[in-house]
Amino acid sequence: MSVNAGNLQELIQAAWREALNSSQDIGVESDQGKINSERSKKWMNSLGRQFESQYDSKDDRVLWIGNRDNKGDFGMQEMLFDMVVCRISRVNSLRNRTPLHFVAKCYWQIESEFNRDNSTEIVKDMRKLVLGSSKNKMFVASHKSTGQEWENRVLTMCSKIAKCCDGKLFFCFIAHPEDWSKKSAPSPSIYQWINGAWKRLRSGTPFLDQALKDALENI
Repeated sequence: MSVNAGNLQELIQAAWREALNSSQDIGVESDQGKINSERSKKWMNSLGRQFESQYDSKDDRVLWIGNRDNKGDFGMQEMLFDMVVCRISRVNSLRNRTPLHFVAKCYWQIESEFNRDNSTEIVKDMRKLVLGSSKNKMFVASHKSTGQEWENRVLTMCSKIAKCCDGKLFFCFIAHPEDWSKKSAPSPSIYQWINGAWKRLRSGTPFLDQALKDALENI
C-alpha cells in the first residue's frame, strides 16, 4: 500500500491516538519540558510506525531518530529530514563487494516543529522541504489557543515556501505536547497545497472522536 491524500487523515489520526495512549506512562513528576520532549518522541515513533504499516516491502524503509532498524544498513537512524519514507537499493563497494545501501526513491519527507512562540523555527524547518525531491512532503506544527486564526497565519506565512516545493505538499497541525492532557485539545487538521492555495483535507473535524477522548482521559 501507500500513503496519499485519500488516507493521510486516517493515518495521522491513528498516529496521534497511539501517541496519546503511549504517553500514559510518562512520569507526572517530571518537569513540563521533559514531558513535552517525551511526548514529542512518542508522536514521531507513532507516526513512523503508521508509515511502516503502509510500506511493508523489505526494500521500503522509514527512517527517523527513534528507529534503530536501519542503522546497520545506513550507519544512521535519521537521514536529512525528521522522517524519510523511501525505497532503497544497493551497490557493491569497490574493495570487497560489500553491499552499500542508498535511497532509490523517496515517497515522503517530513519535518516537524512544535514551537508556537517563534515562527522563525517553523520557517527554518519547512524550508528544508524545498531541497528534497520526494513525491510527497509534509510539515507538522502545533495548534495554538487562537485556533483557526493561528493556523491561517502560519499557512499564509508558509505559502511562499510552498510555492517553491516540488511534489505534493501537506501541512498538519496537532496539539502541542503541553496540551495533550487537556480535554479540549483539538484533533489534528491537515491541509494540502493545491493550485496555489491551502485546502483542508475532507473529513477533518474540530471535535475529538470517542477513542481520542478516552486516550486524553488517561493522560
